[in-house]
Amino acid sequence: AALAEGWSAQQSRFWVWVQEHLGGVLEGFALIAASSYLMLLCGYLLMTYIVGSLMYFQRSLVVAAMVKAANDRTEFFATVYSFSAVVICGLQLLATGRLLRFLGITLSLSAMPLVCMLGILGVGVQPSTTTVAMAEILRKVVGYSMVRPAREVLYTVVTREEKYKAKLSIDSVVQRLGDTVAAAVFEVLDVQMHLGLSGVAVAGAALCLVWIVWAVRLGRRHALLSSHSSARLIKA
Repeated sequence: AALAEGWSAQQSRFWVWVQEHLGGVLEGFALIAASSYLMLLCGYLLMTYIVGSLMYFQRSLVVAAMVKAANDRTEFFATVYSFSAVVICGLQLLATGRLLRFLGITLSLSAMPLVCMLGILGVGVQPSTTTVAMAEILRKVVGYSMVRPAREVLYTVVTREEKYKAKLSIDSVVQRLGDTVAAAVFEVLDVQMHLGLSGVAVAGAALCLVWIVWAVRLGRRHALLSSHSSARLIKA
């Protein structure tokens, strides 16, 4: 009887946890659906995850072809990530704030798709470990020192409820959706159509162009909402 009661209590706690978290995710999606600004933000992040995953598949193919030993591949990526981390740390300490103020949100958001497009095309045209390393370091440095801080600023013009509930839905669902879409695109281009690195490069570059347009629209919408918020504060 005691065992049954304990199991029943565990089940109750589990379902309470599921309802709380699932309810929060559904509320977040309702807020997103009601806000064109949050829809733009979701689209930008979805493109971030799709292109990022495509670049992962692309560089994995190149490094696997160029570096045969698994330990050597691990060492290669460890070196790239370690160097990236050092540069990112230095920029975040010394330059991130200045860069955001100088470039503004729109240019900061647009930097990521531009860098990714150059990286994808570079690896597609010249598939080598050097090109992969340069593209990956540049992507990480721009992403963590500029774009991520800019993305956080995007939430400053929404309500507190929109920020936390919508962010929960975005973090839990949109990223996984982006990874899934990228895997499907890669499956079609490389496995079924046998287009290889060139096909991935062309598709990735095309997605980056759409991403740049999306970044500009998002940045302009943020500027508009920010100006409205400032005007309300002045009137108050």
